[in-house]
Amino acid sequence: MKTTYTIYCHTNKFNGKKYVGVTRQSMEKRWKKHIAAAFYSKKSKDLEFAKAIRQYGKDAWDHEVIAILN
Repeated sequence: MKTTYTIYCHTNKFNGKKYVGVTRQSMEKRWKKHIAAAFYSKKSKDLEFAKAIRQYGKDAWDHEVIAILN
């Protein structure tokens, strides 16, 4: 069974900074996990991307799939 990976980018609408990631999930599902981690996980409170999500809000990001690799 092949594993599919999605390479994605979240771009901050206010400052243009980008977060690039890779996942075996859909980008939408992974984004929901980033949101949950930013607001509800003690482990990710100090991660820069989680801080940015809290600072700018979850609606301050554009989302783009860069590639899907099989």
